[in-house]
Amino acid sequence: MEIVEAKNRRALMSHFTDALSFLLVFTVEETVNPFQQLILPMSAHSPPLLNAILALSCAHLEHKGIYNEEKSLDFHTRALQELGETIKNNEASDEILAAIVMLIYYEVLVHRGSSNSVSGHLKGALGVIQARPQKPSPANKFLQLALNFFDTITALSLGTPPHTHALTPGALSSSQYQPVPSVDTLLGMTTDLWPIIHEISILHNMRKELTAVENAGFHAAALALRSELSPKADAVEVALKNWRPLKRNGRTTASLDFCTVRADSEHERRIDNRIQSIICNAEAYRQAAFVYLHRNIKCIARRSSTVQYHAKATLAACLRVVMYEGPLAAICWPLFIGACEAFKEVDRVVARTAFRVAISRQGFQNIEQAWEVVQEVWRRGDVELREVCWEEVCQERGVKIVFG
Repeated sequence: MEIVEAKNRRALMSHFTDALSFLLVFTVEETVNPFQQLILPMSAHSPPLLNAILALSCAHLEHKGIYNEEKSLDFHTRALQELGETIKNNEASDEILAAIVMLIYYEVLVHRGSSNSVSGHLKGALGVIQARPQKPSPANKFLQLALNFFDTITALSLGTPPHTHALTPGALSSSQYQPVPSVDTLLGMTTDLWPIIHEISILHNMRKELTAVENAGFHAAALALRSELSPKADAVEVALKNWRPLKRNGRTTASLDFCTVRADSEHERRIDNRIQSIICNAEAYRQAAFVYLHRNIKCIARRSSTVQYHAKATLAACLRVVMYEGPLAAICWPLFIGACEAFKEVDRVVARTAFRVAISRQGFQNIEQAWEVVQEVWRRGDVELREVCWEEVCQERGVKIVFG
């Protein structure tokens, strides 16, 4: 049975099912896609969720120059209106959370402009979770995982405090939908890295508070904050140094030369390449976390050997993700963080290559906007002969990009 009857809407649902949903997850072979398995069935009896999916699919096609009889903005407006009614009527929380998650995807990935609504959606979802008992279902677990991901990445992108608490590695795994051991469909191989990244988002706000206190001349308060921040930042750095993505056999990796098993067939080669790509994506997140920690929390200079080492390693890992032709579901944040610190042409070439492929394959507005900001950081840094921060460029342009 078709969820929608109108021909133009069936085309949008087909695009979401056959193409778009695969751009949002880490897949290895015939992986169960949680968007198809969990989200789509709920849309049959949830108007706000259905319209949120149609809005996302329609906007993705519009960005490619393919237009529908209806506009993505109209679907989005209806989804928001119906979501308000659904919340007011105290309807099933999983359907509400699913609609909010899809609206966040719309705001982050395909809506060009400031992502002002993302924080509001996250607060709304948290309110639903706190106000209503949550059923321990695969759908609910997946939705809370998606919300935790976006909460953390939004905090890192916009410099705002996260709304949620860090989940434990066990809670961050939608194990029923893992394509191979240690590969999560949403987080890839960063499941047990994510609590560390969440902690970095908290430390960044402590750093901002410390700067404000120092600028105000409250030296005693600044000393107390610094004595609290420094050991926490050092602990995070140690955790990042000790962390490695897992191989399929459960052993940890020690370098970027991860997978040396010779494939006996073209099918096995494709699987191995995708796993390699997912491992490199995880390494890109680890290296980008180092860069973010050193630049945004420890305030180390861009041209320092420490920052440049990790920025180069970030870009190298991102390039490997692209070369192995694996999923690019979450490459935007590490690629952006690494690229902004590149001042040598050899590193910028790597960033250009990775961005070009990511923009072409994903077709998401936030990746394009991120690339525009990177180029402006480079241009102004070269002209003005100073460190130009990406936050400065975003603020002057009036854009708020979530690098999810």
